Amino acid sequence: MTLDAALLLTFLLVFCRCSALLLTSPVLGGQSTPVHIRVLVCLTLSAAMTAHLNGHIGELPTNVPELLLAVFREVGFGLLIGGLVQLVFQGVMMAGSIVDLQMGLGISQAMNPVTGVPVSVIAQFKYFLCLVLFFLANGHHTMLHAFMASYSVTADASGFTFGSALQGVLMLLGQVSLLAIQVALPVLAVTIIVDAAFGVMNKAVPTMQVMLMGVPAKVILGLTALAIGLPMMVAYTQTGTSMLFGALEEVFAGVK
Repeated sequence: MTLDAALLLTFLLVFCRCSALLLTSPVLGGQSTPVHIRVLVCLTLSAAMTAHLNGHIGELPTNVPELLLAVFREVGFGLLIGGLVQLVFQGVMMAGSIVDLQMGLGISQAMNPVTGVPVSVIAQFKYFLCLVLFFLANGHHTMLHAFMASYSVTADASGFTFGSALQGVLMLLGQVSLLAIQVALPVLAVTIIVDAAFGVMNKAVPTMQVMLMGVPAKVILGLTALAIGLPMMVAYTQTGTSMLFGALEEVFAGVK
């Protein structure tokens, strides 16, 4: 393999898509990751994948307008793939936020170093737990395999339709939202029962300070239900990953 203009163009286009993917996905997208580390990882992965993709990414641009169009296209595809990966993790944070709201911990906020926004405590715990499980299940390897496979359908993006992309995103959003509610369901059930029980007690004994007893009871029983339901996070990560690649197939269905 010789260093020529075609190889350099291939590397540039692969680097654009790889950078957009990694910087929007939860793997390297965190603000706590130093910029030079992000750039170095993107350069290394792009160089390794260029050796395999050289000559397999479709027709290369021959002038500046075509080059700019190709760069925007690669960045768009990278952002799309990375955004779908991030959507699965946002579902975990959604489940954690529901749990915090029901347990009365929604007021406790902490800065998430990955997303850079304040989130509730349980939501952040579930997010990082899902991230650890994602790595343990080699989800980052699967994500890179999906990145490589995306070139087999996007080498010629003339058939790409935004309708298929929107349908895939909405499909994943609906599935992840439903899955998030299922993950939060054990704590939801316990806290609803506690609220109902203390409501009956308040009617039976109006002088009882229900709030003083209800909040600690909801926290203790909610944390117990959360601990019992933690194995569900493994199933969530596996199911969410399979949903992710189903959505990617739907998104690129219009690319022929």
